[in-house]
Amino acid sequence: MNHQEDAKEIADLMSTYVNTGGSKVILAQQILNDHRTLVQSKFGVFLEICKILADNYETGCFDLRNEDSCKIAKEILDNTDSLHLRFI
Repeated sequence: MNHQEDAKEIADLMSTYVNTGGSKVILAQQILNDHRTLVQSKFGVFLEICKILADNYETGCFDLRNEDSCKIAKEILDNTDSLHLRFI
């Protein structure tokens, strides 16, 4: 198992899905339709994305295409006391 290759394949599948007009609501529902521990882990991926986007906002590493994502991610992190997710 190569985690780097698996992650790339999953990211590419998601890109293809959203690029072809796939419903974000349906995708979100499918992501959440899983074991609760796995949902917690998937949410951790979302938080990691937020951390990177927020950092990009702070360093000016964005353009008009993703400015809103970076700005909103920064606002989310600025209004969150803890990013620690328990693993039970």
